[in-house]
Amino acid sequence: MKITPINLPNFSNEFLSVFFLRWLYGLGFFTAASILTVAMQTSALLISGRPIDLVNAFYFYSMLWLPWSIMLPIVYSISEHFRFKEKNWIKPAIIHFLTSIVWLPFYWKLIHLMEFLLRIIPVFHDITQHDRQLFTVLMDYYWYWVILISVYLSIYYDDKRKEREKTRRLTIENLELSRNLAEARLSALKAQLQPHFFFNSLNAASGLIRESKKDEAIALLTKLGQLLRHYLEIEGYQWISLEKEIEFQKVFLAIQIARFEKRLKVDLSMDEQCKGVLIPVMVLQPLVENAVHHGIGAGSNDGLLSIKLSMENTHLLVEIENGICSDLKDMKGFGIGLKNIRSRLNQLFQEDFDLELSVQDAKTMRTRLVLPASRSEENALH
Repeated sequence: MKITPINLPNFSNEFLSVFFLRWLYGLGFFTAASILTVAMQTSALLISGRPIDLVNAFYFYSMLWLPWSIMLPIVYSISEHFRFKEKNWIKPAIIHFLTSIVWLPFYWKLIHLMEFLLRIIPVFHDITQHDRQLFTVLMDYYWYWVILISVYLSIYYDDKRKEREKTRRLTIENLELSRNLAEARLSALKAQLQPHFFFNSLNAASGLIRESKKDEAIALLTKLGQLLRHYLEIEGYQWISLEKEIEFQKVFLAIQIARFEKRLKVDLSMDEQCKGVLIPVMVLQPLVENAVHHGIGAGSNDGLLSIKLSMENTHLLVEIENGICSDLKDMKGFGIGLKNIRSRLNQLFQEDFDLELSVQDAKTMRTRLVLPASRSEENALH
């Protein structure tokens, strides 16, 4: 027969703190129960005309109630660790039954000890008799299961509260993510729809026409239309396949090559293992645009733009290198869209990503992006 081991709680500092806090709650509750019991019994005796020692009565009922404050955090911890479930209720029931069997003799001995130390005279009935009546024993078991049911109700409502908080937090995060994505799309669209971008693109097309290069001009205008169509196509999607994103980047870079009269040279490579990987929409675009803008767009003599995509264990590695102006003093101005990207990536992957920008030998800017290589996501454009 296979014996399943029982995993005991981890007695860390946090566990002990929670245990102590629950004991304080139990102490307050059962102290109130003692006072209430004394008040009820006192009222009954006063009506019947019988005298009562209030101090001794309080000590006596505190002796009966307060030991349960020790048991409350124990029952709570056991109940949290061994939940009653539809298909697994026998094991928790046995554990609680055995716990009650062990607890009640200890409870009775504890009452004997308290009576001996405090020399309390039983007020209404002798609960310290060794030959306890069956009714009293059953009542003690009854109170254990009352406490157990109360604890499970508390756990149930606490789980529901945590579930509502989690749902609310996820809703807020999704709204924030959607807002950031919308801002990313809008920022990219604004960047491409700036008058100077269209002016330069159309100027490049008109220059090709003047040079009787009609086919190249038509190709440039076609690329411009593809660029705008892509922004409309990704509307409503959170993820996009790496192959489709690379196709878009090729269109964008083709327009840039035409604008800079082929002074811009692009070296783009992607490993076979990268195929099928999904990335967040509008993540690569700001990085590539940033490289063009601060490279040849800022007057760099080095017009080479290198984009390399590879796998690094279970993560996608994107490396972008571009030349920069020799008189560059700092990294100011390199943050176009990057703050928004980091915010989105943090919401999607928590800390399981890396985005770094650095200047290599004062002539080359290097952008390094590492993302989890997800291949199955909802709301993805393939």
